[in-house]
Amino acid sequence: MRCKKAKANLVNYMAREYSFFNLEELEGHLAHCSGCREELARLREVDCFLDKLPVVRPHADLTNEIINSIKRSRPPAVLVRKRAVGGWPGLFRDLAAAAAISMLLFWAGGGILNSNNLDLAGKRVEHAVQGYFSTSEEAVNTAYSMMGNISELLTKELIKDEVRQP
Repeated sequence: MRCKKAKANLVNYMAREYSFFNLEELEGHLAHCSGCREELARLREVDCFLDKLPVVRPHADLTNEIINSIKRSRPPAVLVRKRAVGGWPGLFRDLAAAAAISMLLFWAGGGILNSNNLDLAGKRVEHAVQGYFSTSEEAVNTAYSMMGNISELLTKELIKDEVRQP
């Protein structure tokens, strides 16, 4: 066993939590490694010191105070921005998709483009690109609208909770 692994398991060794490591391997390492034995001795000193400290118990109502404090606090407003149709981000995404498809056709589709079916290949590519654009735009718009609906529902529920409290 290496020192790093031995030192990582010293606390478990002191707590007699032997299921986390091989006990014989750790004790064998401690028998030969003075650095890890010194680390174990320091941990035992800290453990003894902590045992001598008085136990401080929180007052009984602390949990209720924390829960009430959380209920009284107002979450920050969530701003949902609707994606404008088109715009620079959409344009760059669309251009990147077109470039990727062009590269794919150039490298993998050379045989298709050299054949007599050039018109058919062009129509297939056009259909694929149009499908990608319409699907991605619908997915983004659906995600934005769902996030808006979720934030509205959460806000309404928080307001209801605040009204119910005395």
